[in-house]
Order: sequence, then structure tokens, then C-alpha cells
Amino acid sequence: MNKKPFHFPQIDSRLSFLLIASFLVFAGLFTRYTNLSNPLLDFHPTRQLFGAIKARAYYVQQDQTIPDWQKEIARRQLQTEAVIEPPLIESASAKLYALYGENTAFPRAISASFWLIGAIFLYKLSKNLTQSSFGSLVAVAFYLLLPYGVLASRAFQPDPLMILLLIVYWWAFEKWCRHEGWAWAVLAGLAGGFTIFVKFTSVFFIVFVSLGFLIANGKTFQALKKAQMWLIVVLGVLPAGIYFYYGYFVDPFLAQQFSDRFFIEKWIDPYFYLRWLITADNVVPLLFATLGVTGAFLLADCKKKILFASMIAAYVLFGLTFAHHISSHDYYSLPLIPIIALFLGQLASKIFASLGIEKKTINGGVLLVIALSVFFATTLQVVNLKTNNYQTEKAMWEEIGQTVGHQPGLISLTTDYGYPLEYYGWQNTELWPSSTEYKKLDKVFLELADQKSFFLITDFKELANQPELLVYLRERFPVILEKNTFILFDLTKPIK
Repeated sequence: MNKKPFHFPQIDSRLSFLLIASFLVFAGLFTRYTNLSNPLLDFHPTRQLFGAIKARAYYVQQDQTIPDWQKEIARRQLQTEAVIEPPLIESASAKLYALYGENTAFPRAISASFWLIGAIFLYKLSKNLTQSSFGSLVAVAFYLLLPYGVLASRAFQPDPLMILLLIVYWWAFEKWCRHEGWAWAVLAGLAGGFTIFVKFTSVFFIVFVSLGFLIANGKTFQALKKAQMWLIVVLGVLPAGIYFYYGYFVDPFLAQQFSDRFFIEKWIDPYFYLRWLITADNVVPLLFATLGVTGAFLLADCKKKILFASMIAAYVLFGLTFAHHISSHDYYSLPLIPIIALFLGQLASKIFASLGIEKKTINGGVLLVIALSVFFATTLQVVNLKTNNYQTEKAMWEEIGQTVGHQPGLISLTTDYGYPLEYYGWQNTELWPSSTEYKKLDKVFLELADQKSFFLITDFKELANQPELLVYLRERFPVILEKNTFILFDLTKPIK
């Protein structure tokens, strides 16, 4: 008796949409809330610990159970840190610490939640631009599952909040361009204003993309005559304007933050553009970027091409303005993730429209393939988050702090500006310069290590560039503790 061949059932497109959306929601949750207690050493430790040191300082000053010596160290650490963006995440984290104890899983969870909420508005924006539910799901899938995005969205820094507010602004301003209305104007103005307030650099993605929306909708000059447009502008400028005025003229804590940021000479350096490309590729792989840009511009109508061009222009002008940072700090390219996601959504919408996917049932086998793909992508990233555990490194910094006794008088050849030692070891330190910053070892040692009690080496890569330093120390000072990961010298007992 011949058996009938098995066929996957056809599933209604609306149910298929709900199933795929559910896969992505669970993937987003699992990849972002896994191993939140991992030390802040997995993604740009300098930037994350910069915020962690501030949050802890705010917290310990309010908790009467914290030992005085820790309060004093936290106070000194806070005094040495610059003020750049408003410490919003730091303040929120300190309040959670006060309720539940210090745990950097809280700021990680806050950032992850911002990123996940951003996926909702990204879908809405993509749906408004493409009129395609399934195409917009492709945009969301890219936004949620991109490996770099997973790491960056869990980081203790203001960027995930900036990305959320930026997407909300684009969505609200696009709605205003089509429908106008005071409610959309207020929402767009507030979202844009707080985006710039969270990070000043986001102004490029507010101003130039806004121009793109206006030109695409034929409202460039008309908008200047509308009170609602001026309300958006005022609300957009006000929060950051007040903060800037206070921090620059009243209490000038921002006075030094705009120096050494602009490097026009890099514009004529071809290696700058190569470094920029490599750094951007680390955030959004060139394959996805090329596919998104090419597909979107080939298949989009004229209005959308104008909008997409404004997004690219915003990123390029932003990168040229902050030439050093765009080529050395990959998280400066984070806005590329929602931008390329929108491009891929546009490309996917055209492909799906040609196949008629949204107007008919979908084969269950296709859904199974999608589900398995999302499952494997999620599993790989969760395994990566669990295996890349930094508890051992955290313990090393704690051990060093305990050995030194959390006392002043330490000089270090170490990584990440000494932040891991400051935070996890409760140990302040002066930094030993790199090999390119001095010529005579004896002279520099006498200048920097005079009156110091300990010399710590953890950066063996830089030590290889100045081997004479290790010889100098071993000949003159005893070793207190030496392991594969660090060497600690006692400068108070020179060898005779």
C-alpha cells in the first residue's frame, strides 16, 4: 500500500506573522537577559566601568551600612571622572542598588529593556515606510539578532537609550509629516529633545534625517511656516540647551568635553577611511550593509531614496565630525543598526510583495525553517554569553586590591585606564605611560614612582614594548605576588 507523501500544512498569513513575531520576541528576551550578572568586562570595559564607578559612588554615599573607607574611595573616584552625558542610567542604577543591593545586572537590564522597546517602534516605522508586515519583521530580526547589537544593547552606557529615543523620534516625526497634529508634534519634539539630551552626538541623526523626511514629503519650506514645526524645534533644543548652558556657563563641568574631539586632518588620510570601514564592519558586517543599501536604493521609490540618503548622510557627516572616535570606538556606529535594519526591511518588503507572501497562506515548512534559524541564532549567542564569563578576571582585580590593602601609592602598567582595578579592586592607581610616551626610564620612574608603594603590571602586551621596565623592577624591588596575569612589586623595600 502506497503511503501518501507528507506535506506541511498551509498556514494563514496572519497566524504566520504572529508566530514569527513570537519567535523574535523570545529570541530578543533570551539573548539580552542571559547572564546579566557577568562583570562589565565583556564590552568596552572602559566605557561601562566609567558609568559603574559613578553609580556606585552615588549609591554608597546614601547607604549607612557601607564602610567609611569604601565611601572615601568611591568619593575620590567620582571626583576624578569627567561629566559628559547626563548620568541618567547611573542615577537610576544607584536607586535600584539602594533597594536591592549593588548589582551591575540592573543597569544591564535597563539598557536591554530600552533596546527591546526600540524594536516595537522600529517595526512601526518600517511598517509605515514599506506597508509590509513581513518586511518589517525582517528589520526587527536584524535589529534584535545582530551579534554586535546583542552585546551593545546589554552594556552599561547611554547608547541603548539613545537608540530607543532616536527610533521613537523618527517614527513620531514621520507620522507628523504625513498627518501633522499637535500630539505628534509634541511627541516628536520630546523624543528628539531627549535623544540629544542623552547624547549630544545624536543631533546629526535628528537634524539630517528630519530634513530627509521633510523633503521626501514635499514639506521643506511649508514646514517653516507651521507653528507645530517650531514647537518640535523648541522641544528638541530645550533639554540639551539647558544642560549645555548650565554645564558650560554656570558650573563649567562641560568646558573640557569639546576639546580634542575634532580631527579635520584625518579627512585627507586614506588610512582613516580604512579604519572607519573596518570599525563599522565590526558593528554591521559589510555584507548586510551592502545588501541593505543596494537593495533599498534599487527598489525604493524616489521619496524613500531621499529619506534613506539622509540617513546615510547623517552617519557620514557624524563620522567626519568625530573622525577619531568613529574610527576607533565601534559603538559610535551603533545608529547604523536601525538604519540598515530599515534598509533590509525595504528590500524584504519588495521581495515578499513580488512573491505575494502577505496575501496568501504560508507553507508550514517555511515557518519551521524560520523558527529553527531563529532558534540556532539565539542558541549560539546565548552560549557565547554564558561561556565568555569574566568572573575569573574580576577575582584577579579583587585579589590585587586586597593585597595592596586598598591604599594609595600604587602605580600600574595596566589596561582600560585602570578602571577594572578601580571598580572591582576598590583600588585607585596612577598609570604608567606607554613606551611611546617617554625616552629615559630612570628619569620617568623617579618622577612617577617617587613616594609610591607598589608597582603593578597586568598589561603584558605593552610590557613587551618596554622590556627594560621589567628588568629595572626585578633588579631593584622584591615581588609581592606574581601570577600568570599580573606581577606586583613592593617599592618600599628596594633590594640592596
